[in-house]
Amino acid sequence: SVMTHQSSILLMTSKSWQWMNAAPAIGLYRLKTCLNRTGMICDILDFDIDSETDYEQKVATGFYDVIGMSLTHVNLEEDLNTLFKFRQLVASSGKKVIFVAGGQEATLNYKNMLSSGMLDVVFLGFAEDSLVDFMLKYAKGTYPNASSIAQQLDGVAFRDHNDACCYRPAKQLTAERFRALSYENVVSSDIPYQRYWSKVRENLVHGASHAKFIVETARLYTSSHCP
Repeated sequence: SVMTHQSSILLMTSKSWQWMNAAPAIGLYRLKTCLNRTGMICDILDFDIDSETDYEQKVATGFYDVIGMSLTHVNLEEDLNTLFKFRQLVASSGKKVIFVAGGQEATLNYKNMLSSGMLDVVFLGFAEDSLVDFMLKYAKGTYPNASSIAQQLDGVAFRDHNDACCYRPAKQLTAERFRALSYENVVSSDIPYQRYWSKVRENLVHGASHAKFIVETARLYTSSHCP
């Protein structure tokens, strides 16, 4: 696809605060890797290790076209408050920005999340293909709003022009596509593990945790959704 401009998206973690054993949000890095391959700018704001203020300033200057968040049930009130704050920053910038979300809470509670007024589109399940497709269509600039793009995709929920809630299930995931997304895509991702390990060491030094363990973490690849 020929892009009319270089689109930029900010992906944010939930504010469920994992500082004691901070680890990369693999789901967001999976998305970032796919988006970067198509030439888009994708930043990840992880509240455990990043400066929220720095990103607030970028949002206030209208840097991003789309802002997304991975929502959890654990700290949903804080997540929605954060989305509201970022919406206010967007409003003051005067730029039209699309707000999207994914993750368990967005997928399983999409009606309430859309009715909250904080979101334009919910991406369901594995969102690599649908989000990239959404961003490519957005970059062409031929669609008037988020719902006009979303109604062409699978694996999304959104409100149509009549404000009715639309749910478009994702296509069935093949074994080959699952491997491409969950293995090949992940092992080729540029994930800043060192930053997370440094944060855990810092917390140990400051006495927030007194566990005597090696802080370098590893991720096991198991079957889908294995706890």
